[in-house]
Amino acid sequence: LLGDLFDFFFFSFLCFFLLLSLGHIFACFWYLLGKHHYENNIEGWIMYYLKDNQYDPTEGILDNVEMQPGYYSASLYFIMTTFCTVGFGNISPWNTPEQIFCIFVMLIGAFLYAIV
Repeated sequence: LLGDLFDFFFFSFLCFFLLLSLGHIFACFWYLLGKHHYENNIEGWIMYYLKDNQYDPTEGILDNVEMQPGYYSASLYFIMTTFCTVGFGNISPWNTPEQIFCIFVMLIGAFLYAIV
């Protein structure tokens, strides 16, 4: 009985750790994809994130140290809602590469939940 309980908690911890690790990695890629589009004047999720939060999308705003936690939390929030649900729509893919990336993330999320 104690061995089964240990196995359950170990498997639960492993799944939680895997979800957070993959969430972090995909959030970093999501931010880098948005940053690449923003720096090349392609409308993407970062442009709309800045507009929705009433920030002036000026040159160098991506390098602003005070904004970095907001970008990361928005990226992680988007990835986790895409993993766990269908997303809420306040952060969305706005161009084809972002949409393809989201399809990939949705498939990974579905695969993770199929395992559990």
